[in-house]
Amino acid sequence: MRSINFLGESYPYNKTILETFINKISQIIDMDKFKNRQIVGFVEYAEIFGNDNKKKKIKARIDTGAVKSSIDARLAAELHLGPIIKRKLVVSAHGRTLRPVMEARIKIGRRKMKSEFTIADRTHMKYKILVGQNILKEGFLVDPMKKIRR
Repeated sequence: MRSINFLGESYPYNKTILETFINKISQIIDMDKFKNRQIVGFVEYAEIFGNDNKKKKIKARIDTGAVKSSIDARLAAELHLGPIIKRKLVVSAHGRTLRPVMEARIKIGRRKMKSEFTIADRTHMKYKILVGQNILKEGFLVDPMKKIRR
């Protein structure tokens, strides 16, 4: 019987290479930790909830390089977010700034959570919300090929 050598092991030829690859990878990687993750692209709709039952659904930029999420100061004021719970030193392409931090509830896809956001002037930016690692760690996987759904 013919066999195929894969990662130093021989497999019967009657198995497809794809099935063998998936089985071998499943043994190497703990696939269970990925089962309940939500896949997001670089842009996703996010619903942000403020005080006084105010909420707004807008496109948000997913940024795996940002440690903390950020929201536009005008949007934060419109939704009556607050109070400021602390200040955080943020290093960005515009330099180092000390920004106020507020908590807000956000929903991305089927996941809703409370998280911290730095407040910044994002009026010149395309996206008023930037979703950083502090939210992405809560069960998201980023797929750069995924397109936003309407």
